[in-house]
Amino acid sequence: MTLWFLAVWSAFAADPVSWDALGSVVDAAWAEGPGAAWGSRQDGTDDARRAVPLPLHSVFAQFEPDPRPRSSAWEGTQVALQWSIGDRRGATRALWSAEGARLRADASEAQLSFARAARDAWLDAWVAEEMARHLDAFADTFETLLAPQRAAVQTGLVAPAALADLEVEVSRLRREAADARVQTADALARLAAMLGRAVVLDPVGMPDLESDTPDTTDPWRPLAGLIDQHPSIAALDAAQAVAQARARQARAAPTAVVGAGVSVRGAGVEGRPFAVPLVLVEVPLANPSAPEARAHQAEASALARERSWAAQQLHAWLDGASASWAASVARVVAVSSHSEAPLRDRVVRLQDALAAGAVSTAPLLLAVRDLHEAHHAHALAVADLVARRAQADALRRLLDGSPR
Repeated sequence: MTLWFLAVWSAFAADPVSWDALGSVVDAAWAEGPGAAWGSRQDGTDDARRAVPLPLHSVFAQFEPDPRPRSSAWEGTQVALQWSIGDRRGATRALWSAEGARLRADASEAQLSFARAARDAWLDAWVAEEMARHLDAFADTFETLLAPQRAAVQTGLVAPAALADLEVEVSRLRREAADARVQTADALARLAAMLGRAVVLDPVGMPDLESDTPDTTDPWRPLAGLIDQHPSIAALDAAQAVAQARARQARAAPTAVVGAGVSVRGAGVEGRPFAVPLVLVEVPLANPSAPEARAHQAEASALARERSWAAQQLHAWLDGASASWAASVARVVAVSSHSEAPLRDRVVRLQDALAAGAVSTAPLLLAVRDLHEAHHAHALAVADLVARRAQADALRRLLDGSPR
């Protein structure tokens, strides 16, 4: 009783999520969880950029007492304000700006992976649930056709052994449907773990795998022109900008220091103090950060090459996705035309032969089973096409910034 109550309560507590609504649900979960952490990091870089101090270097003060008694020279005091000149402050602010941009790019890449995993889980659950429904529906149909034969066994007109294989077939269908529902539950558990709350499938808007004709237009090929907007490419661009900013900061390390102030002194035992302007200049003769500047510049060059290779890999990946799409379309056509059609014709012929008394029911049941297997293969192939298109459309909306 307790387990039943918990199952019913969980079902009511879970929120139904459709494919069209999944994008906004995933965005909300990202903003509440991982996105909030990324946002805190970005806020830190913004605060660091604003906290870069002005080029004021230090306050210089020197007091010079004369230890000789009744000296003709009075003790002196020097006070000066010193500040740095050069590119150091601008380079540091530019570095923190680049770090912030890199964090935003990394966050976008992480969000893409998060959203892709959520879409995969939803689609896995939907496909498995559709397969379970299809298997159960056929098992019901098969048992309806098998009912007269079972009745004949009860009356002794048909030997039980004649139906043994068919009974095993019904059991297999029920078992496969149960296995598919386990896959649905596993996929929904993955999705719930990502979203932080339980969800149930809402299949509204998804095609009927048995009756709807799938759109066979390649959705992957048009994405090739949007490669530069891919988060992984943007992340490499941002990392290169950070390396360049670090090189600039290292080159700007040896800044000159200029000071201006006043020097106050006295003359004679009762001499009056006098003040003279004081100018200080400190010029570095070498840059101790030169090795770091060269290393960061080399890292920037390496990231530029890595970016070029990543773009090439993405183009190759899209080519492969396009080729896989074409193969999947060909599979749907092959299953529909070369498998279902002749099997359907065989069922019709056996039905006519059964009506004429030329065959028993068993061959017809086996033919119906084979036709179901073809239907099932067709539904799986169409589901694969639907999932591929859904993933391509989601990626396109991300890359071109169109609404979800």
